[in-house]
Amino acid sequence: MLANVLLENRPRNPQELADYEQNVTDAMSVVFPKLPTGLDVNVKFLGVDQFEFTPECIVFDLLNIPLYHGWLVDPQQQDVIEVIGQSGYNQLVEKIIECKASSDDQEGSRGDLAEQFLSSTASQLTYYGICELHRKLKEGELAVLFRNNHFSTILKHKKYVFSLVTDQGFLHKTQCVWETLSSVEGDNEFCDGGFHAYQEEEASAAPAESADFNEEHDYLLALSLQQQEEQETRAAPRSQQAAPLSDYELARQLQAEEQRLALEEDEEDAEPAQVAPSPRSNQYMAQPRRTPPPSAPVPDNPPPSRGKSSKDCHIL
Repeated sequence: MLANVLLENRPRNPQELADYEQNVTDAMSVVFPKLPTGLDVNVKFLGVDQFEFTPECIVFDLLNIPLYHGWLVDPQQQDVIEVIGQSGYNQLVEKIIECKASSDDQEGSRGDLAEQFLSSTASQLTYYGICELHRKLKEGELAVLFRNNHFSTILKHKKYVFSLVTDQGFLHKTQCVWETLSSVEGDNEFCDGGFHAYQEEEASAAPAESADFNEEHDYLLALSLQQQEEQETRAAPRSQQAAPLSDYELARQLQAEEQRLALEEDEEDAEPAQVAPSPRSNQYMAQPRRTPPPSAPVPDNPPPSRGKSSKDCHIL
């Protein structure tokens, strides 16, 4: 996209074409490798459009994008202006180090004065710089503001300078688009896309809408997964369709098994106990039953019985 814009902005004059192509080559070799980490921009403190010339600044000139900053010295501070002069930020830091390392008291005072200016304007924006931005920008002009090592989009609308809201905290506040550039401390006003005062009530509905959207998205996702699982179950063989038992079904199955075992034990206890026969009776019962021999016929005249001898012992 940038390459197309650079090609469209090629000058018609052949004498300017050589310089333009050289600038494009320098910008491509320096700017694009540094885009992920940031561009090296060095401001000067006497004008909102004054920067130290670096290859990174070439790309803004090639794309016809105005680049501004608001870190200016108030003209009433003549002593500070004398110390700073035309120095950029990097040069001013080096000057402070040299002055404080000097044994000359006057140089030391100059270093302390410059250091106090940097510490008192740590936000990299002064009220004089804000006034100069309002004076410098034209009505409806779109430009880039460099501040705190960040680039912001600014626009002048009805004599006021607005900065595009890009902070992460306003991600869900879709109606908050612009911020007025009118205060150093950050006490600015927010506006919507039509440059009307931003209403906080409208921002409160954004998280709720986002939560409803996330809830509906989760429901649709769960429903889709359930339908996909049912389709896979129908397509699977019957041997693979048996779903694993849930914890409740498994507990009921175990309870039924325990009840069945307990019922069988109760039936066994109710039957009469059988005494096991002794080994001797087993031996007796195992022997075959003998048939008694047939009785001998009784004779008609039985023989007389023998008399008892005198030697027989009688027990009274």
